[in-house]
Amino acid sequence: MKYLKKTGLGLITAALCCANVAFAEVCIKVDEARDSLTPSERIAATSLLENSFRKAGETIGAADCANVYTVSNIRLGASITTTVSGAKGAQSLQVTKIEELGSAFDQIANSLVTGAKLGDTAGSAVSRDNVTARQAVPNRIENDSLVYANVGPGYIVGVEVDEVPITIGGGYRFELDSFAIDLGGQLVVAAGEDSGGASLFANVGGVYFLDSMANSSSFVGGSLGLGTMGASKNDVTYSGGGLHARAVAGYEFFRASTMRFIIQADVTLPLYDLEGESGTDDLGNGIDTDDTMYAPVLGLSIGGGFSKERDSVTVRHL
Repeated sequence: MKYLKKTGLGLITAALCCANVAFAEVCIKVDEARDSLTPSERIAATSLLENSFRKAGETIGAADCANVYTVSNIRLGASITTTVSGAKGAQSLQVTKIEELGSAFDQIANSLVTGAKLGDTAGSAVSRDNVTARQAVPNRIENDSLVYANVGPGYIVGVEVDEVPITIGGGYRFELDSFAIDLGGQLVVAAGEDSGGASLFANVGGVYFLDSMANSSSFVGGSLGLGTMGASKNDVTYSGGGLHARAVAGYEFFRASTMRFIIQADVTLPLYDLEGESGTDDLGNGIDTDDTMYAPVLGLSIGGGFSKERDSVTVRHL
């Protein structure tokens, strides 16, 4: 009896394993009613697509398997628009010549299997060995490399001032669809009768756009950098410098044009304390202190940027 139970359990386990393997298999079917390729080109394209799914981790099964992906390739002139649809959705990509279908299939298969966003130049569907000519020379309204400047109020924590501190910033940003590299600087000046301060920071970091293809998008980002700060409080002068971390959040308008309008909030967290310095008070008495001061900097700014028009002309060979 025990033997029969063990045997039955083994058969059930084996059946489940086989079912899982069968379910994991995918097969490719050509939509001949819509496909524009010749019969020999269809055979080659099907083989390339099967190979792309293998690279993405799928197992290719027989033509009558349950998990079918249908492909159609529509030719218009020299360009081809390929569409692959199946249980995990449908994806389309256009290439400038038939020799690029393999790269397009690699991106589409990776997107369908992993869920990576197709066509995003900062995403994981594209790699260094499957970039198409259209992606290598993308159609853009203008250069996405821009210079920007901003201004607004700021606040050095721990420093009491009589006037609103001023934040002045600027830098250079190179934008992809969803990600940007940001090189910038920031000056904060706070003044008062009994206390005041100033900070100067240089930052290197990145920005992520939450709606990568929209004309306007909110963004978040972070950076590291070097800076120097000075502050006075209760007749004691503090100073220091070193490494800092910075977090930003904001909204950028007109991303589909050569100009930008940016609203941004940021917080800069020094990774060091300001050291108190010896000096004299208002009555001329000497002050000797070992106190330290930690002074994060908060900022809110508005600004804009523009990109320079390209001086060269790019010719795309089809």
